[in-house]
Amino acid sequence: MAGSNVAMAVNTNYTVAYDLNGMTLVGVHVPTGFNGGTLTAYTCLTFDGTYVPVRDGTTGNTVTVTVTSPACYVTFNPDLMRGVRFVELVSNTNANTNFSLTLALANGG
Repeated sequence: MAGSNVAMAVNTNYTVAYDLNGMTLVGVHVPTGFNGGTLTAYTCLTFDGTYVPVRDGTTGNTVTVTVTSPACYVTFNPDLMRGVRFVELVSNTNANTNFSLTLALANGG
């Protein structure tokens, strides 16, 4: 399993875009500086296009994970993330400091 960092800047609620390039997002290492309660996966057909929420094809719900505390690891259902190439993670609140999230990636995008 590989890991890659994505930055979230102060006063924003989204990470920089990341090209999964054949990998699947399976989890996120959340740092101490994170002050949000949820992370929602967003995707786009192109790296610099307009990102939209990833939705469960069965329920229609957004693919969102709850972050119960900073400095934790949260998992994404790989079945719901399979096929996503470009991803951004969106928090329910703006960041109060600059920080990076570490993506946990598995083969098989």
